[in-house]
Amino acid sequence: MGSVNWRSRRSLGALLVLALAVGAGVTWWLTRGPDEYGERVSGPHGAYPTALGTGAPPAPGRFTRRVDDAVDIVGGLSFHLSGETEKAYARGLIARNLRTGRTYWHYKRDGKRIEAVRVADGTAVLRYFDGPLIAVDVRSGKRRWYQDLPEERRSGDKLWIANGVVAMYTEDKLVAFDLKSGKRSWTAEVPKSCRLDSVRYIVPTAFGVEATCGGGPLAEGIVLGIDARRGTVRWRHPDWMGGLRYLHLADHTVFAPYWRDKKHAAVIDVSGAEPAIRTVPNPDLDWDGQDGTVVTTTFGKEGKLWRGDNVLRARGAEDGRIRWTHHAPKDRRFGRTLVTEGRVYVVEQPQEDRDHRPEPGPARLLVLDLASGKTLHTAPVPAPAHGDYVDTLDAWVVRDGVVAVAWDADTPYYDPVDVTVLGG
Repeated sequence: MGSVNWRSRRSLGALLVLALAVGAGVTWWLTRGPDEYGERVSGPHGAYPTALGTGAPPAPGRFTRRVDDAVDIVGGLSFHLSGETEKAYARGLIARNLRTGRTYWHYKRDGKRIEAVRVADGTAVLRYFDGPLIAVDVRSGKRRWYQDLPEERRSGDKLWIANGVVAMYTEDKLVAFDLKSGKRSWTAEVPKSCRLDSVRYIVPTAFGVEATCGGGPLAEGIVLGIDARRGTVRWRHPDWMGGLRYLHLADHTVFAPYWRDKKHAAVIDVSGAEPAIRTVPNPDLDWDGQDGTVVTTTFGKEGKLWRGDNVLRARGAEDGRIRWTHHAPKDRRFGRTLVTEGRVYVVEQPQEDRDHRPEPGPARLLVLDLASGKTLHTAPVPAPAHGDYVDTLDAWVVRDGVVAVAWDADTPYYDPVDVTVLGG
């Protein structure tokens, strides 16, 4: 009997060890392998990368790095979609150390496709095509919260982070979630006869949402002002003259050039119960601005993009009057401008040929004073590393001590490639 008891105890011990091993394996699988949402997280690897500086650099050019196909650059990290090929869509997001190019963390969901990404306030928010909205901590790559949104599938493919919420839209509503907790903050329903088309601007007090109401030849384009705290529709006004493009100039002021009437723009004050709208001159093509000043780009010869006098103009948003002009040298042109901290960032580059390809020649980043137009700094920008069909070289990101410039691929939507980072 003693021998049987000893064998029984040994069997029980082996079963206990096996149970502990299985439990450890299950714990490892749940924490490091796919969880109930099909997630995998690799990293973080090493210490959290620090930013190259604070704010917008006044004299960029000390540090240059190419971070191809970055979807955003925040702090000391560049963010890239993973698993994206010609035959497959992106499944995850990679955060890379901006200094070394090494992967800091990698988040992905097995077999799932990313529809939109937005990074801000220490959070990367991922919208997946099968419905979920997922917030990932920028420091660790781990999920903060998860919202399953089956009723919002196949809706708009963009996200907006502002006023402590992340917002997304469907055809009939704008939905906002608390960025910290993921709880639904509010839902703004558009009128029954209307279809929501896009979010046009965001100010601290309101979201400006473009919608189409009615159908057929009687369809009307409108802009709805949705309260940023409650989600209620505060006002609506017509989207005059064939569509507006919006620029947030101050806490309550929006500058809106018209698509079709290229000689005018609207200045919209949304501080009151109803928007106050004024029309000002604006014959230019591209624009950015800050604190009541709009910097625009124009082409001098009948809008021919491949030739012409290329000019930057600073205008007062209140009256549309020109404050200063900056002409490109002969056979040179400007890319898209970014305006921040009282400075204008723009890339001066060769003109296009008749096939809209950049002609050979160097490109350089200009930093101009917003008030006077005076050149404060210049820095050389490397040529693209690929032979794809590209358009202009644009200033893309200016913050955290870096300026990122990117070749804009010739596609219907802005698609940065060959992103080069210049540090201050």
